[in-house]
Amino acid sequence: MKKKVFIDYYKNNKIIPTVNLEDAPLKKIFQQRINFYNSIHIDINALKNKSVLEFCPGTGYNAFFLLKNKIKKIILVDNNPSSITQIKKNLLNYKKKTKLVNRDIYKVKIKKEKFDYIIIENALCTLAYPEKILRKLFPLLKKNGFFIFNYWDGYTLFNEKLRGLITHLILTNHNSINFNQQTELISNFFYSHYEKLKIKNNLKKKTDNLRLIKKWVQDTPMNYDTINLKNYYNLNKILELAFKNKILLWKTSPDFNTDFMWYKNFNKKKFTLNIQKNFINNQINFIHHKEKFDLKTFKKEHNQISINIKKIDNVVSNLRKDKKIKTKDIYKIINSLSVLIKKFNVLKKNNLISKGLKELLFFLKFYLKNPKKIYKYKKFRYFENFWGNTVINASLKKY
Repeated sequence: MKKKVFIDYYKNNKIIPTVNLEDAPLKKIFQQRINFYNSIHIDINALKNKSVLEFCPGTGYNAFFLLKNKIKKIILVDNNPSSITQIKKNLLNYKKKTKLVNRDIYKVKIKKEKFDYIIIENALCTLAYPEKILRKLFPLLKKNGFFIFNYWDGYTLFNEKLRGLITHLILTNHNSINFNQQTELISNFFYSHYEKLKIKNNLKKKTDNLRLIKKWVQDTPMNYDTINLKNYYNLNKILELAFKNKILLWKTSPDFNTDFMWYKNFNKKKFTLNIQKNFINNQINFIHHKEKFDLKTFKKEHNQISINIKKIDNVVSNLRKDKKIKTKDIYKIINSLSVLIKKFNVLKKNNLISKGLKELLFFLKFYLKNPKKIYKYKKFRYFENFWGNTVINASLKKY
């Protein structure tokens, strides 16, 4: 039987590495949900009496929020036994408004019904065949309805892939026995990184990271389905397929659209093409949440940066659990890091990306000499704060 990416990993380890209602006070969870919907220009008050279809709902915490905001009904589709159990528990008081479908999302058939909102959060880009799911879902959207999803690729995931590399080096040189021990080891190693994730965009006050650190390490640096992601389904392909279904981009967070067409001159095709162009030009700005670059005069450097990010991604994407990385592949990464440090410094001297990558380069050189002691390494400063815009939240609207 062909492996089901992510689902098999979750099933085998009996985990749902996403936010659950028990992870934080409801007030904080609801505020995070409000912030999410506001960021993609979805009016919370407009949810009342609306119909919703959600694929891959995890613990059902988003469905719980929507039901509290008085949606008319919601259909939830998932095939992870742990998710099904948790969703039933979390939505116990909303049986009349909820339909839970325990079925493979590729095989599920939705009857001739259309929805005001269709949601597939933190899942679309993990799928082996995302286009099949989009072709299934887009026709189910009502006119003036919204399609909500997240997107990521080699640029947005660069920071996560580097931590996946570090995790692989630690676990293949440590005698931890089981999944729980590995989770504890990696959680301890990355705890200071996780704490820095709470302070983003130069905020002095810490923000709440609702997902527990053990869930983050299980879902990202420890998850080989994440580490091995490649051949990303490009956002422009999503926009092109959406356009064919009379669906246009409504809002993204972070926002990269710079189209200021006057409404009387609005042309849907030109609008879509301009968005696609803006996305390509801004990809490099998704790498680090505190660094932005003007690339108009640095096309050569931009190209070299893209090439070397892909080189590193290719090595990391071929890592295999319990199999040590080859020394020659470590040197490939070191060489690409050296190029990236140099090219980013051309774009902006003493930038945070170059400083963080330089620390990672020292870490890899330390690993080559002391692989068994690598889990004790503590000499990160800038790399601890090397967090990118790992996901792009987006909403599309049916016209």
